[in-house]
Amino acid sequence: MILLIFLLQADSARELVERLRSETVEVREEAEARLKKLGKSAAPELEKAAKDPDREVAGRAQFLLRLLAVRDELTFALKEAFPGIEEVLVKGGDGAYGAALVRAADKDKFPTLNARDLEALVLPAVRGALLPEEREAVCRVASRFCFRTAAPQILRFLSDPSPDVRGAATAALAALEARESARPILALMRDRDARVRVEAQNALKALRARSLVPEIVALLEDPIAGVRERAVNLLSDLHAVGAASALVNRLKDPDVEVRLATIEAVTILEVQDSAKVELMELLGDPQERVRGYALEALASSHPRSESLPLTRLLKDPDLQSRALSVVRRLRAKEAVPDLLRFLKGTERSLRLDAARALEELEVEEAAVPGERLVDVVDLERDVVDPHELGHVLVDAAGGGTLPPDAV
Repeated sequence: MILLIFLLQADSARELVERLRSETVEVREEAEARLKKLGKSAAPELEKAAKDPDREVAGRAQFLLRLLAVRDELTFALKEAFPGIEEVLVKGGDGAYGAALVRAADKDKFPTLNARDLEALVLPAVRGALLPEEREAVCRVASRFCFRTAAPQILRFLSDPSPDVRGAATAALAALEARESARPILALMRDRDARVRVEAQNALKALRARSLVPEIVALLEDPIAGVRERAVNLLSDLHAVGAASALVNRLKDPDVEVRLATIEAVTILEVQDSAKVELMELLGDPQERVRGYALEALASSHPRSESLPLTRLLKDPDLQSRALSVVRRLRAKEAVPDLLRFLKGTERSLRLDAARALEELEVEEAAVPGERLVDVVDLERDVVDPHELGHVLVDAAGGGTLPPDAV
């Protein structure tokens, strides 16, 4: 019985293939539709027709063979969500795959489709993506669904003229954990577009490209400041302690952002002791942020407070708040005279910080013999909730109650 059905189908397929020669459009279209329904059973006859000397007949047969092959590659769920998708893909070539992939990846419209349903689309979609927006889109989908097989094709996009495409490809390769892309991505650390350099740094961090540390160190000497800054950040990201000496040299970089990035890097790598001389010099940097970062870096290494020029720093109007914080952190009692001067200053926040520092240092007496801290703090100028300074004054008064006129 099965053999009989096969023979009947074979005859039917042969007849239908013959109708592909018809000069009547309707006859040909009906034959194509029926051949599509027959599916694989029509393949033997279509393969013969694909070699037909009549080019039109051969072309129609080849089209139907491609359609049957594509249909076989697609999941039932995808074909159900997109009726006739195989014909769209065959007619549109690789270019049609990208549009289908992006559309099918829309979870709002097709919440039931998953990575398995989209897998057959991704490689032709990457190959067929020609426009920048198409390439960006397929990179995002490949990344989101972790299509690791797309990595070799996406690798080509690293040299795309569009910085948006280069950035999207870099991010996708990192998400796909394509370690073979680390060295090509390293070249993008010198990209002319700053956004691409950031993506390259993030990707190399994600790929844990520690084997490339020597090449990254070489970028510290790049003439472009933005490249040097990214290289500093990446060495910090990779925790490249072995590059500490090269990093310390960048503390003298002519670019402010590079100096700031380097201060952060030596702090993260905990190599401040190796950079102590350079960090001390940066306390006199013309840029306020650099002085502040340098002070924090030095303080975080838990030095002896006497090793820091706290008196000078407490006189720096841009650093006073940070310096007061450092005094408290290091419990620098030698700064008490300076703290007492702050209590008589005009800036409320500094007076409060100084009072808190004195409390933590357990200072009860002011600089003038017999003058207590409670007498020095001017509460009339600090019109705030009494409890904000109350604990400071109570401690300063010896743990008792405040004088009636103190609050």
